[in-house]
Amino acid sequence: MPRHLHFDLLQTNTNHCARAQDLLMQCLAEWRIAVAVVAEPYFVPPQPSWFGDTEGLVAIVVPPSSPQPLSLRERGAGYVAVNWGEVVLIGVYFSPNRNLRQFERFLDGLEPVVQRASPAQVIVMGDLNAKCAAWGSSITDLKGALLRDWAAMIGLVPENQGNANTCVRRQGGSVVDVTFATPGIGARISCWRVLEEVETLSDHLYIRFRVSTAPQESQARTAATGQRGAQGFPKWQLSRLDPDLAEEAAIVRAWAEEPPQTVGVDERAVRFRRDLTAVCNAGMPRARRGFAPRKGVYWWSQDLAALRSASNAARRAFTRCRRRRNRTEEELERLYTELSSAKKAFSSAIKAAKDSAYAEFLATLDADPWGRPYRMVRAKLKVAPPTETMEPAVLSAVVEGLFPDSPLLYHRA
Repeated sequence: MPRHLHFDLLQTNTNHCARAQDLLMQCLAEWRIAVAVVAEPYFVPPQPSWFGDTEGLVAIVVPPSSPQPLSLRERGAGYVAVNWGEVVLIGVYFSPNRNLRQFERFLDGLEPVVQRASPAQVIVMGDLNAKCAAWGSSITDLKGALLRDWAAMIGLVPENQGNANTCVRRQGGSVVDVTFATPGIGARISCWRVLEEVETLSDHLYIRFRVSTAPQESQARTAATGQRGAQGFPKWQLSRLDPDLAEEAAIVRAWAEEPPQTVGVDERAVRFRRDLTAVCNAGMPRARRGFAPRKGVYWWSQDLAALRSASNAARRAFTRCRRRRNRTEEELERLYTELSSAKKAFSSAIKAAKDSAYAEFLATLDADPWGRPYRMVRAKLKVAPPTETMEPAVLSAVVEGLFPDSPLLYHRA
């Protein structure tokens, strides 16, 4: 991995729901997620950005334009392992319908996958349907105790924070989605949280966390000294500098500071950096970051964003009601009904938007067989579109000349 960078990771379970997977892809693009682990995906497309297990139970996906690509290490039933820079990511899923003996065999098969990744650092993410207090569950079942002991034996530490349910249903919730990591990379994981008030169109919620290329201790020292790292150092628009404002800010900072003789060299350097930043902020505006603008999937629209906001609001109201001790069943049922209606409307709108975008794409192909790149060149050169068509015999001869079907030509190639 490059130095001094942060990457946001996401894990969830889409319950084999097409619309939940569609929404996940929008979130990846909108939130600039580096990697996502998806348990029970609706479909694992044959694309270089998707890596699935052998049974279609779990997948790891990166945005197509990701600066940190993945490469497949190995996969089996219920697990897939990929190389992500200097880290090995393992996505896992185990069905709640399988028994304890089958779970034990699954872990026995997963253990050598983790061990073969050594000496690389490992992050294991997924839905194992095992409950344990070690990762925030209110109860510890037999699978949870087995998983806890297995992880400790091979050197994995649970990274879950808090006790928020990762799976929420009408009758209750549970913590079954777990993040494990080896201690080295675990020290670089921060901001682990369950996004309780974000709609997923699934029973499972999104889990989002950050992986840094520097340990958290280094991050804390960086924050304390005011540094931002080589990739995130602030920049200003020098062409818009106001010398008078900068001079006034420098005078104010000079008056406010203690005499330099009372502090050490390190403290002077920190103060100088802080004062210089304050002067620059006062004298000229910040330059925009070099990030690409946030983009969505091709079918996303403002109407869908509004429906998502409404669904998020309904989920937030239902979640808060579940936490109250003085809630009534009638109120909880009403809020759950409103949440279900909002989810249904949002899901239907996603399907309609995808169908409409696909139909529009087909219509553009029928309307202009020359294609969008040709239209762009034609517009730049101010050339009128072609108005004549080829005779069928001429067109047939051209096609046969461009795409010969002779086996000899293919053998020569």
